[in-house]
Amino acid sequence: MEIFDYGTRIARAGIFALSAALIAVPSTVGQADGPKPDPEHLLPEGGTSIVPDLSITGRGTDDHFSGHGIFRLPLYQGVDSYWLLRGEATGGTHFDTDQYGFGGDLGVIWRGALGNGDAIGFNGFVDVGDYDKVMAAGSFGFEYESQPNATDNIRIGGNAYVPFEDYTDDPALAHVPRLGGDLYVGMGRRFGDSRVDLFASGFYYAPTDTAHDLHGVKVEGEYRYFGFDGLPAGSHVTLGGGMRYDSFDHEPKPYGQIGLTIALDPVAKNGAEGGQSLRSGDRVADVRRHLGFGNAFVPVEQKAAGGGAPPPPPPPVGPCGAGNIGPL
Repeated sequence: MEIFDYGTRIARAGIFALSAALIAVPSTVGQADGPKPDPEHLLPEGGTSIVPDLSITGRGTDDHFSGHGIFRLPLYQGVDSYWLLRGEATGGTHFDTDQYGFGGDLGVIWRGALGNGDAIGFNGFVDVGDYDKVMAAGSFGFEYESQPNATDNIRIGGNAYVPFEDYTDDPALAHVPRLGGDLYVGMGRRFGDSRVDLFASGFYYAPTDTAHDLHGVKVEGEYRYFGFDGLPAGSHVTLGGGMRYDSFDHEPKPYGQIGLTIALDPVAKNGAEGGQSLRSGDRVADVRRHLGFGNAFVPVEQKAAGGGAPPPPPPPVGPCGAGNIGPL
């Protein structure tokens, strides 16, 4: 465990140092006049085409750290809707249980316009991973966005998760896919070439014959800067953090994240041609999934033998035998 303790400290120090460096970047990077496309809407701005993108993200708490790589590819785009393919590879370690593993997901996303800046979307995914055992689950999600004006937006969504089997019956597995779901609501505002989003979410995973239910709430904030010159429009850095409270840890648990997203548009550049952004398409917002713990593998609190109820006290023994204390 001492090695993992040192690893935790190093991971924390690295996240804070890199976060500080990225916060300072916007003041040192040349900025061109003219608006940059906002990369956090469900639909592209102005009906432009959607470009692929690649993201890398690190997330950590005091007892867990994970890395994520995400690739998204447009499959079809019509006048008012589109299909998107999304794949993710992830690896992480839990310092408290010495459990580490890797996995990923693959899914499709559909989004469509409702009019007046509103949009709706649905998605389906399959998650697969190896945390001491190969496990898998499927999910179905929905999302909705409203844009009351040019700078603000509101997002609502949720997901349902269904494991391919009940993995909680193996007491050796500390983190497994579980039957459950989550919901979130958030609001964001753009400030020039950056934006801030705030989200509140809740999650619930059902009990099984061998495991207690798992539930909790989470609040988080995200800051994005997308005004870098020389990078494809829509590329940005993300800094985030928040607090989670759940029935497993029974205490507030802070977390942090840092990420970089590159829009894969070969003709797009911020700050070209007299300060205007040249691009063949826009980057759109990612789906929000696994809101409680960041991936499909969530904690398991095993029930005591007999389904979790404490054993009844032994009957009193009196002069007339067990269960009868005799005359008073």
